[in-house]
Amino acid sequence: MASSVLDDVTGDISSNMSGKGASEPTDSVGRVIVVGGGCAGCTIALAMADKGHAVTLIERDLSQQDRIVGELLQPGGIRALERMGLSECAKENIGSIQVDGYVVIDPSLCDSAGRPKTQVLKYPESDPRTASEYFGILPQAEAGSGGAERPLGRSFHHSRFVQRLREKAISHPSVNVIEGTVSKLLEENGIITGVEYKVSLPEGGNEVKRLHSRLTLVADGIWSSQRKHLSPSEIQQASTFVGVVVQHPAMKSPVPHPQHGHVILCDPSPCLIYQISPTETRVLVDILGKMPSIADGSMQNYMVSKVAPQMPECFRQAFIEAVTPGGPRSSDIKSMPNKFFPASSPLKRGALLIGDALNMRHPLTGGGMTVALRDAETLAGLLADIDFTMGKAGSLQTTVDVNDSGVCALHDKILERYAVFLESRKCYASTINVLACALHSVFSTPGGDPTRQRLRQACFEYLNLGGLYAAGPIGLLSGLTPKPDVLTTHFFMVALYGVKRMCWDEPSWDSLVRVHTLIRVACTIILPLLRAEKSTILSNCVVQALATALFPPIETSSV
Repeated sequence: MASSVLDDVTGDISSNMSGKGASEPTDSVGRVIVVGGGCAGCTIALAMADKGHAVTLIERDLSQQDRIVGELLQPGGIRALERMGLSECAKENIGSIQVDGYVVIDPSLCDSAGRPKTQVLKYPESDPRTASEYFGILPQAEAGSGGAERPLGRSFHHSRFVQRLREKAISHPSVNVIEGTVSKLLEENGIITGVEYKVSLPEGGNEVKRLHSRLTLVADGIWSSQRKHLSPSEIQQASTFVGVVVQHPAMKSPVPHPQHGHVILCDPSPCLIYQISPTETRVLVDILGKMPSIADGSMQNYMVSKVAPQMPECFRQAFIEAVTPGGPRSSDIKSMPNKFFPASSPLKRGALLIGDALNMRHPLTGGGMTVALRDAETLAGLLADIDFTMGKAGSLQTTVDVNDSGVCALHDKILERYAVFLESRKCYASTINVLACALHSVFSTPGGDPTRQRLRQACFEYLNLGGLYAAGPIGLLSGLTPKPDVLTTHFFMVALYGVKRMCWDEPSWDSLVRVHTLIRVACTIILPLLRAEKSTILSNCVVQALATALFPPIETSSV
């Protein structure tokens, strides 16, 4: 089943969500509470349960939702699911599509036949294992070496994937699932001791309930209502994704390269195209700044007049039909803000953040779920041997005594492990975070800035060189190369390739000024990201100060 292009869909899986396990355990204080039943929440609940912990998962709405991101899972995320025994959730019974790699298309550059230049980037034949393979220098080993299948991605309806994870959680003997809305975190002397939540009553109205626990894991996603109590990170919005769905006959998506994600280097910012079911293909249009109104038709006009002409010719008409209101194949237009903020240590004891509540990056590269899944795997492993019951055998406790020396020692141990978690996750999380945000900036040309256009063209031509220049970046994109140093090396190699082109193709004194400006733009893009992630030598304050002195940052509004 894993090698098939698509899987079978066995009907509406939300119908299997009845019997929601809404009864609270009497020994709640000995259980781990997970707030949020999305990708991160379900996965950390299952991972903790598999390590022997009793878990209570509280989700606001267990019905199948609809969202426009989190629809493409990179091979690195699939590998994490495989290690946790959950890969069938992405591969079976949700109508998912196998993804073999990516295609980058630049409509501003044409080949000799007048077609937009295209670069196909296949995922590696096997998981990189050596330093040279991480960088993309040597050929990959034979596919399937080490007993593993060739790394591939999967695209799907995000809600169907989450429903499969929820089914797994409901059926797990150590996970209790409650449909309720967490209204606040319970706190005593600066320590989180549980949650207060509301459940709907059959006769109407709500009932307020409380659960106490020595550990609460907050995984309530992008719109987290509890993040502000636990994280000092400031949220930044880079852009907005506007999504539509193109309808088509089964497995006949009009994309240039089936089973690939497509990145279209539109002006002024990129678009994504990928199939999410046998009969549906998602289009995400990146909008910089203020978004045109959907209600008054401005967005539809923008899509037809500005975006459609830059789409691949084979896809253009289907896209126009999808964004034209009232047509037979018209699609609802949805939007999602693209946010970024780094992970940080929790402000209070007794509660930890995970998933999008902990850390976000631009969704351009589809790496968010990979980070969330690997975080769940890593954190559960670090907390595996901690005893959260802390009570006498056979005794039941419903409150947390924050003054108990054993509880204080427990919280110290949890914070120590979480510090290890934050440090160990840097290898994969910072690579994906920096890549996503930096690539969005490189692929965007706000205001038609010529330096940004040169940098974007340099990146595209760098990928077209093939060999390590393509294999290294696709390894990073796939989530299989958790190496921040490899990322920064390729990033500055792209900048130096742009320098080479300017000095070779346009040799003049003026070109030296343009070279300095290009490097300034490159440093303005990546140095703040590296500083926030604290994962490479370029994050060092002395190195940052030196780079800033040599290449002063460009105004943020122009980057």
